[in-house]
Amino acid sequence: SHPTKSVNFVTFSFLDSGVFDEVRFKKFIRNLPWELFRIKGTVRFGDRLEMLNFVGGKSEWSPWEGEAETRLAFIGWQINVQETLKELKRCLVQTS
Repeated sequence: SHPTKSVNFVTFSFLDSGVFDEVRFKKFIRNLPWELFRIKGTVRFGDRLEMLNFVGGKSEWSPWEGEAETRLAFIGWQINVQETLKELKRCLVQTS
């Protein structure tokens, strides 16, 4: 038997100290392609930090104490990483 070839399996991460717009971020999560099946980490909103546990289209949120920054790990396959990160960055609150 031959070892199975990787089906373009992708893992990547995101780290940012900026603040996310909650409405835009949750819309981003809702609109993810099904190939992006796992995201875990902290998300910084204007008034709090939350732990996101996203698996197969379902999101669980819980309050989190710690460094106020967004740290997310992504797992999926056949994902355009640059495009996904670009969409994610559009959810940040723009400060001038």
